[in-house]
Amino acid sequence: MTTNFSVRGIVSFVGDDRVRVVNDAIYDDALNDMTYGRRIGRYLRRFNWYYPHAKDQAEYESVLAREKTGESVERPPKPPCLDLAWAQFEHVALCRYISSYKRDCEQRRYSSEKSNEDGKNNRERAEPGESDYETKLYPLFSSEKEMADWGIGVGLYFQNLRAFAIICFVAGLVSIPNMNYYSSSEYSGSFHVDNENILFHWLMKTSLVCTRTEWRACPTCDVTDWGDFPRPQDRFGVSDREDEDLKFLKQNDCKVRFREGLIMWVTMIFVAVAVLYNCYRQKAVETEYDEAEQTASDYSIQVEHPPRDSREPEEWKRFFENNFTFEDHENIHVTCVTVVLHNQHLVDKLVSRRRLLLHMEINIKHGKIFKKDDLEAVVADSLPVARWRKLICRAKDAQTIKGEIETLSEEIKELQKETYGVAQVFVTFEHEKSQRKILEALAVSRSAIISKNTAVHSKNPGYLFRSKHLLSVVKPPEPSNIRWRDLDEKRMKKLRQQAYTYLATFIAIGVAAVIVYICNAYEIPFLGPYVITIMNQLVPTLINYLMEFEDHKTECSFEASHYVKLSLFRWVNTVIVLT
Repeated sequence: MTTNFSVRGIVSFVGDDRVRVVNDAIYDDALNDMTYGRRIGRYLRRFNWYYPHAKDQAEYESVLAREKTGESVERPPKPPCLDLAWAQFEHVALCRYISSYKRDCEQRRYSSEKSNEDGKNNRERAEPGESDYETKLYPLFSSEKEMADWGIGVGLYFQNLRAFAIICFVAGLVSIPNMNYYSSSEYSGSFHVDNENILFHWLMKTSLVCTRTEWRACPTCDVTDWGDFPRPQDRFGVSDREDEDLKFLKQNDCKVRFREGLIMWVTMIFVAVAVLYNCYRQKAVETEYDEAEQTASDYSIQVEHPPRDSREPEEWKRFFENNFTFEDHENIHVTCVTVVLHNQHLVDKLVSRRRLLLHMEINIKHGKIFKKDDLEAVVADSLPVARWRKLICRAKDAQTIKGEIETLSEEIKELQKETYGVAQVFVTFEHEKSQRKILEALAVSRSAIISKNTAVHSKNPGYLFRSKHLLSVVKPPEPSNIRWRDLDEKRMKKLRQQAYTYLATFIAIGVAAVIVYICNAYEIPFLGPYVITIMNQLVPTLINYLMEFEDHKTECSFEASHYVKLSLFRWVNTVIVLT
């Protein structure tokens, strides 16, 4: 099968003839617009120890130059192009904005520094691999609104980061009198600090840590007064006298005055009020970012739990165009309808087959063409797999992968014969106003949806799908935020999945707590911090594994569940268990 692909000046496939153009200025990037890593790579590629194909690349370019003069020569296989890989990384993986317009021979300046309504400059994000426009990397200092081009959450993250940085800075300025007092001899006194503790003392100097202590007799004290955990190992002591046991406690003699307490209260109140105000303002900022970015979700609606047999997109198109007309707007026009089916098992098989095909394509020999319709030839042209990779990495050879692909293909054919019900329906309209009107017209309470109370549309019976089904309609998330494979899972199944994963997380927390308790019980407390550190390294891997068993409709929900589990474990493990 012939593939048509064109990226300016890199490679172009036309029919069955492959015309490759090698150009050092990939994407016409100026040297100053490249990353420092790419500049270093362009310099080092002349050395064989860095780029083993340097001679092959020079030979290949020489053959191309001779072809241009009309000389008939045999073209060798094209070696891997290191600069092309860097260009792919910079233009696809990194953030870029449109700097000017250029297509064919026509050039005209494209205003990427266009003015907004508020008079501020705003760059327009370039799509990954943009070739119609000249692009540049985003500078280090970019506004939060520009970062919102990658999603409203990204812009809100940097906005909150700046807000909390300002809040902490102001709180630090307010606390300067307290820090001066805590670091003075009036609070902690003067004492000798050995070389081993000098760094710790310097870090703790302006905090409430008290270094003025004294051992005092406490005849009625006993080590059991503090319970089993945590134990007062450095605060309780017993004398070595044979005639009687004298018990002592180490007490702090540092005094906190009313002024310091008042400043702490003022700081706490300021931080609390500032955080609450930032949370209140965040909603307005979110609306501002959302209105500045026109995305597919601004023109679409999501129908939750539609009739299971409503598979025809034309039926949904007719329903919205024929039953919804508004006085202040022209007739509703549906642009696109996406019907999501309960076919996760089929999709999983297709994804697994696609991954195996990609694995075979990666392992094919250099210069060979991958043909997914002729796997026997692909197996013959594949690189052999080393025995150590089979034993240690459990790597599979091409013949084994081919057998798995054939098995999956048979299973997919059987699954394609089944009839699947509808899980979700996404409808995209021509105008944003149409979407808002539809959401307003079909807005009903959750209780009405659960009880299927069709009387809520008694004045507008046309709002009922097929004249009997009450629809639950919401604004959908961004397409890139949707986890399409998990849309057909039911709520109870998701709750069970999360219950099991949270149970496993709590078990991990309990294991860490028991180990630390045993260390303290047998008076080997120095092992506790090491256990905490090891568990903090191992459990995130466990949580990543557990998250594979959870189904979420959106990436945000998935990441939130992952964040809660990880934060819960690390907070309990570090703050509560360790102390």
